[in-house]
Amino acid sequence: MAVPRSHAFFASCEQQENPALRGQPIIVVQTMTDSAVAIAASYAAKAFGIKTGTLMRDARQLCPAVVPVQANHRLYTEYHERILKAVDTCLPVEKVCSIDEVACKLVGTERQVPVARELAVKVKRALREQVGECLTCSIGIAPNVFLAKAIGTPDDALRVLENYWTKTGGFGCILLLAHDWADGEATKRSYELFARYVLPRFEERSAWRSQSMDWMRANREAFSAKRKAAAAMRG
Repeated sequence: MAVPRSHAFFASCEQQENPALRGQPIIVVQTMTDSAVAIAASYAAKAFGIKTGTLMRDARQLCPAVVPVQANHRLYTEYHERILKAVDTCLPVEKVCSIDEVACKLVGTERQVPVARELAVKVKRALREQVGECLTCSIGIAPNVFLAKAIGTPDDALRVLENYWTKTGGFGCILLLAHDWADGEATKRSYELFARYVLPRFEERSAWRSQSMDWMRANREAFSAKRKAAAAMRG
């Protein structure tokens, strides 16, 4: 499945629409007052410690050059529709999770690492060409949506799970499209934590499930005989 997700989606839409805002520290607010809360912040603004939920007065203290922008939800909906169309040219959209997140299921050969990697590149290219250069994304692949969200940051996510796909045959692989929402150090740390704590447990669970299925198949005839004997006694 594929999922574009962004914590700065609104700000990126504004920057795509207005070139003068590109590279600037901007926040998107519902009202132009000091008590207004930022519902999105550009990456330049985040570098100053501004984030979603920051009051405008606090944002100005953190970054005097911050530019507040009035929210335009009709514009964001239009970009959402454009993203859906762009993604659909590469992979069928399986589920719309939110205005900045969709899911697409990988099937057949799409679950193979080289093919999934090429699809990731294709989707990024489609978004850049059909939606705009400010609406960038990063790609992650995992066995399910939850893990795809957890690692859906830069393209190194593809390599994090490569050994896992090899071991499991790529079953249920999920392609995640996430807007570039994490900084490099946080992203690197998230990969390390995922590889150290999450992935081993999924491998253990997969091995346990495989052993359980083998045991059930090996004892299927015995179970069937017991059920028949019990049914005969009741009869």
